[in-house]
Amino acid sequence: MIKTSKVKYLGIAAAALLAVAPAAVTAVAPAFTGANVSTVQAATKANVTSKFNLDGIVTLNVKDRAQYYSDQALTKTTTTQKGAQDLKIDAVYFSGSTIKSLHIQGGNNWVAFDDVDSSTSNLELKIGKGDKDTLPLQTANAKTVWTATDGSKVTTGAGVAVTPDSIRTDNGALTSVNTTSNGIAYTIKGSDVTTDASSLNNTEDTNVGNITVTPKYVSGAQIYSDNALSDAVDGSTLAYGKTIAITAIVKNSAGSVVGYKIGDDQYVAVGDITENATSLTKVYQNGKVTTKNAATPYFYVATPTADGGSINVLAPQSGKVGKNQALNYTVVLQNANGDTYAYGYKDTSINDGTTGDAAKASDGLVYILASDVKTTAPSTDLTITVVPAGTLQVDSKNAAVKVYSDAATTQDSGAKLDTQYNIWDVTRTAKDKDGKTVAYDLGNSQWVKAADVSAVAASKVTVSPATKGQAVYSNFKGATIYSDADTTKANGTLNTSYDEWSTFQVAKDADGNIVAYDLGSNQWVKASDLSLIKTQGGTFDANAGTALYNRDGDVTGSIQSDGLYQIFAVTYINGKQSLKLGNDNQWIIASTGDYYPA
Repeated sequence: MIKTSKVKYLGIAAAALLAVAPAAVTAVAPAFTGANVSTVQAATKANVTSKFNLDGIVTLNVKDRAQYYSDQALTKTTTTQKGAQDLKIDAVYFSGSTIKSLHIQGGNNWVAFDDVDSSTSNLELKIGKGDKDTLPLQTANAKTVWTATDGSKVTTGAGVAVTPDSIRTDNGALTSVNTTSNGIAYTIKGSDVTTDASSLNNTEDTNVGNITVTPKYVSGAQIYSDNALSDAVDGSTLAYGKTIAITAIVKNSAGSVVGYKIGDDQYVAVGDITENATSLTKVYQNGKVTTKNAATPYFYVATPTADGGSINVLAPQSGKVGKNQALNYTVVLQNANGDTYAYGYKDTSINDGTTGDAAKASDGLVYILASDVKTTAPSTDLTITVVPAGTLQVDSKNAAVKVYSDAATTQDSGAKLDTQYNIWDVTRTAKDKDGKTVAYDLGNSQWVKAADVSAVAASKVTVSPATKGQAVYSNFKGATIYSDADTTKANGTLNTSYDEWSTFQVAKDADGNIVAYDLGSNQWVKASDLSLIKTQGGTFDANAGTALYNRDGDVTGSIQSDGLYQIFAVTYINGKQSLKLGNDNQWIIASTGDYYPA
């Protein structure tokens, strides 16, 4: 809690001592202030989304025919059970301060809280210590009251760490947290604690139109159960190569997009996926698809916009197209990555009288989403393959190469490649039945014949996700920004008003050395122009026993006594803001104490 001891120096000789700690506990300092990054702010509302392992088993009963799941978010079913008595529960999972699911001891089965058939009023749960799965709790508002066992009260600000000894719930809702600080037992209202104050203000925008997302990396995109993107669902990823429609865009308090909702309690982080453009491109292509399930039909209609223009959107129609229906399509709608979003075909029966206006505004075709069908080979007998971003380019030798709108290069788009450029990124390839590449898609179904260009060597670097939460420093310098991971295409400079930037991807050379960082939206900056450590002043209020680390994240020791310690530098270790208290073996995680920056 609040201490008044003098500032200590860890690992160096002290020339002089600094002043005592501030009179009131303050929130953790902002971690990011640059463009395309999130600013850590004090919480304005309570929210606990976390798994808690229990110290001591709770015995509950389960309703008859209860569904069991293999994940706490209840997305993967396992078995259906008849009512079970005296089930042993060893973990609980909260979503938004309410118990969502409980883990059954032995095996890997979760059951929904709603399927528990027992008295759940005033239930006390003891929390296991040293639980790596549990996300740290923090005080959630500027006037959080800590009530001691003797009735005395202490008020602190937001962002103060809370380590729960036990929690109390009433009908699944978190009512209070019991914790110990400096040897004194306190109780805090459940509404006054939060999992992560920095992301409590994330909001969901459901006005998303025709947006889909696709994982950037072969490992897929981690799925989270909360829009704070803090609770990863074990073993759940969006598979590489899979395109899925989103139901909401997740934004932080600054309005920056930080993630996407892809289903109930399923979210992906913006750094792990590629957002496909909201606009759809019509490509004339023949083929056959078969519905996998009863599918919603759509009309592709022009819709007015506020500026007096119009955009084409897919408008759902009433009724369903039956399962296993074979459809001969003549048009496909593709997103900006060239992925097929929907197939269009002739069907005059899709009009029940309520969609007449849409029918008149449409192009006369009915569309089925690609996610609702399985495809057969197109009539051209070409195999279309998506190329991972940054792995293939072609050289046009500055020639005005003809551009086609189809992979078979039979439909002249009327456009030609700009003669000012010679190197072009490839998004897809088209190969004939013998496996020979006959065309390249340069994006948005802009195809060129393979005979008109030459393939060039792939990127010299390997791109992979950055550690979540990692940041770098530009020292307020206008470092050059590049649009490619090889840092060959300069397109701007960093804003000199900012110093600290989040990272989304890293580019490594053949030896595994990081040579560039993506600071968001493929804005690459050379590693040589950035720093991982920044000189920083201030003090840190730490408790005895708090772990110390080296730069590699290895535990090297611990704080020997409670008190205030001088800060000398700041960096990020395993994605967590960390402060240097002495030498390079004496770094402490900022969230484990109270940080007063200078």
